[in-house]
Amino acid sequence: MKREIAISDIHGCFLTFIKLLETIKYNPNEDKLYILGDCIDRGPSSKQVLDWIMKKQAEKADILVLRGNHEQLMLRASESPKRYELWMRNGGQQVIDSFEVENFLGIDKKYWDFLNALPFYHLTDKYVMVHAGLNFDVENPLEDTEALLWIRRWHDNINKEWLGNRIIIHGHTRVTVSEIEDQFDDLEKDQVINIDGGCYSANYKSDLGNLCAFDLTNNELFFEKNVDAITWFPPI
Repeated sequence: MKREIAISDIHGCFLTFIKLLETIKYNPNEDKLYILGDCIDRGPSSKQVLDWIMKKQAEKADILVLRGNHEQLMLRASESPKRYELWMRNGGQQVIDSFEVENFLGIDKKYWDFLNALPFYHLTDKYVMVHAGLNFDVENPLEDTEALLWIRRWHDNINKEWLGNRIIIHGHTRVTVSEIEDQFDDLEKDQVINIDGGCYSANYKSDLGNLCAFDLTNNELFFEKNVDAITWFPPI
């Protein structure tokens, strides 16, 4: 049976990502995979994550990747020294290291083209998928792309009339397994779930460090504890 599965905020944790796919018995010939942004930065293997996605897509696997704020940070790093430094502070060096190049100029054009083509959101009859969230203070929340990538603390402002019967699935803000499970239990009422388990945070937040998969077809959550070697810490 073909399943639809959502995962968010891999953050270069390739080994954890592959382990999670094995846990859920992901079948690239049948399942549809949604990755809700932040494939890169902070973890040790951003290139490997992108290579896996691009290879599977080339093999006709049904994989949809959204743009996250970290893809946006990388894309805008060449615009000014300030933007480059912002990316470096947020895990950009780990991306460069994973490509084994001296600086971002050494990263092949095909990766930049891939990131540039990523959409900001995805809609189905049942779901609204975004990276960070939606700004319901504007007439059309899908037009505020800055909010789609960056917004936090917005659940209390959801416009149920605009949303209809759909459910919002997003990542971006790290939450614990119990918080994800609580949102899952209240999904029918609240119509929103954050599936960012803070995968890269395993080395400094003991209650985080999980990569989450939401099997939309079978209405089931899966969690994988981080198994990658993380060297990135938040800037002081």
